[in-house]
Amino acid sequence: MESKDGTVVGRDDIWLDGVYGSSLPLIPNPSPDQSWLVKDMGMLENGPEIEMKFNTGEKISEEEEEEVEVDAEDREDASLEIYQLIGLLSRDDGFPPLPFEFVMKNSADYKVKSQQQQKSSYELIQMTRIENFGDFSHPQLDVESGGSNKEKGLGLIRMLLATADLMGSQQYDAAFQMLLQCKQLSTPYGDSMERIGYYFTDAMEEKIELDTRGFINTMTSAENLLNIKEKIKEVEMASISWYQSLPYSKVAHFTANQAILEAVGTASNIHIIDFDIKDGLQWPNLMQSLILRQSGPPEILKITAITRQRFHKTKKAGKRLSSFAKSLNISFTFKMVIINKINDVNSDMFGVDPMEAVAVNASVMLQGLFQEPNSLRLIVDVIASLQPLVFTVIHNEGEHNSISFVKRFIEVLFYYSAIFDSLDAVYERWDLSRVRVERFFVAPGIRNMVAHEGNKRVIRHVEAEVWGSFMKQAGFRGLAFSDQAKYQAGLVAKDFSGG
Repeated sequence: MESKDGTVVGRDDIWLDGVYGSSLPLIPNPSPDQSWLVKDMGMLENGPEIEMKFNTGEKISEEEEEEVEVDAEDREDASLEIYQLIGLLSRDDGFPPLPFEFVMKNSADYKVKSQQQQKSSYELIQMTRIENFGDFSHPQLDVESGGSNKEKGLGLIRMLLATADLMGSQQYDAAFQMLLQCKQLSTPYGDSMERIGYYFTDAMEEKIELDTRGFINTMTSAENLLNIKEKIKEVEMASISWYQSLPYSKVAHFTANQAILEAVGTASNIHIIDFDIKDGLQWPNLMQSLILRQSGPPEILKITAITRQRFHKTKKAGKRLSSFAKSLNISFTFKMVIINKINDVNSDMFGVDPMEAVAVNASVMLQGLFQEPNSLRLIVDVIASLQPLVFTVIHNEGEHNSISFVKRFIEVLFYYSAIFDSLDAVYERWDLSRVRVERFFVAPGIRNMVAHEGNKRVIRHVEAEVWGSFMKQAGFRGLAFSDQAKYQAGLVAKDFSGG
């Protein structure tokens, strides 16, 4: 990864282990006048022409592209890890209406109750793990008798685990009756344990439908279909709110950017190939870092985004990034490579120039291919053939790929308890942004990992060692984070109110 006289020499394949570290936090949290992130990066909608190519090499002009009516199928990738957006938006999931008290309560009420809730959801579930989950054959909890938050939380956890055990042995009638009891203790507007109960109960109910009937009773109403565009907007708002309010995505992006920045060195011609660009929120930070290099900004920065036929969102991200690059006086090119399926990817479609310093970014996309090992190996082999200076992979670490439903359920429950506690740390209980993030951003991941099996279960978090072994077999080697990355990772994490 050394460079001399502005020319990158050699090849250094880097595998980023996990989501730890940071890049230069130039704008870790935008101020009011830095609205580019708050409002979908706030860049000009009428940005420059974006080059779009199908895998056949056919170019699409602006005039030839038809702006179709947005529907759920067009936006199935509308936010991070929303792989089941179609099902989420097209079915009436019975989400309860906003209660009057939710509107009327203020933050002071929340703080009082938070102090009373002495144990976090993560700690409560940890307590049940220490108990070795006890005997949950016939858990009993009188939901009318009151009791402390801790007692109710422990009771709900035991009931969820008992239900999972019944489902694991295919005792679906008994499991459904247990879920009815769980519902009495669950609400999307309560404390973190009540909210966890609500979303896990919903996912388990869906699994029972799939296992017993083979399909989900969507009961799609005309009113629900009419609100699809509004719900898509809610998903996008949830994605932005997640990115702004919690450190996970931003620290991951900044870490990958730091690795890219160090790998390209003083190169003047930089080409980034992004397999998972989504809203493009990762790249403004890198652009700002590049213009602060001692060698100055690159002569040309190119980003190639791989997307499927539903390319409207990617095109929108490209226009915004182009506008942002223009504001920094960076010579910038954005190209979309549109494919029908992931196996269509080949090295010829990226137009890599031998003089370019190439970096490849895969974000969380690859972990969705674990159920298709041949496709995963194909993608990694194509990436290797591009001879990138750096290959960054962001993934969520966990043991969520077990074929045993009960084992997977326990790990997913434990994992998301920490997520819900994090949300409690940064959002007031009565904040609608929290409801939006949990419903449209977090819940689909729970539903996919709990309710689905086989190729339908596309979210498969695995341990870092699994990734390490796979990448090593593909010819890549890991590289430790630099001291700069570690230092700035701490700065980014501390910048968040809940950090």
